[in-house]
Amino acid sequence: MKSLHKTFDILEYVFLRNGASVTPSEAAEALGINLVTATRIMSSLVERGYLIKISRKDGYAPGPMIMTLGTRHNCYERLTAAARQPVEELSNQLNRQVNLSVLDGERRVMLCYQLNGIYVRPWENFFFHSHYRTGTGRCLLSTLDFPTASKLTGDDVAEDILKKELKDIARKGYAQFEYDDEIVFGLLIKVPGFPPGAIGFGIDKAHAEEAFALARQTVKTIIANLKNKLKDY
Repeated sequence: MKSLHKTFDILEYVFLRNGASVTPSEAAEALGINLVTATRIMSSLVERGYLIKISRKDGYAPGPMIMTLGTRHNCYERLTAAARQPVEELSNQLNRQVNLSVLDGERRVMLCYQLNGIYVRPWENFFFHSHYRTGTGRCLLSTLDFPTASKLTGDDVAEDILKKELKDIARKGYAQFEYDDEIVFGLLIKVPGFPPGAIGFGIDKAHAEEAFALARQTVKTIIANLKNKLKDY
């Protein structure tokens, strides 16, 4: 089992480099794995198509197998496909980062996102845990039973306030709160047959009302796309 965890750690580390190659020594040092073990695992991943070897000097880069797996249908692939273009369009309209996220156990996972701004880079991890501090996180917490939601929130907010807020989000279908000089929004996406999802973004207060209206239309488009896709299968 430890070897399996190390394999996933290495694979995720390589993909987080956003296309840059990784040597076994770099992966071993970053992840605290023995160099011989890292080299063996990366060689095995090449054999299965998850990595490709660039050269002895440059190391390894992502292989075709991950993209191949993504060509097969499942509820997450369909949700992502339905949301990708609407999320991109909303991001371009707002000139802000917009993401679509779901919960995977106790972790929040981004299925797709659109970065906006010349200096913006992708996140340096795939999983997120500070749910209450984000718009998507609060929305997704509202889909859980309260004991679970409270456990995942920790000490970020008092339980009585959390319970009232999550009920309100579940009823309205969106979260809204202030953070520094911005308004943070999260909007729920719930369609039978798919995991609950949420889109989220931050916007300056002057444009919050307009942004929220655009985001609600984005959610309607995503839901319509999902329902249309269901007819195809």
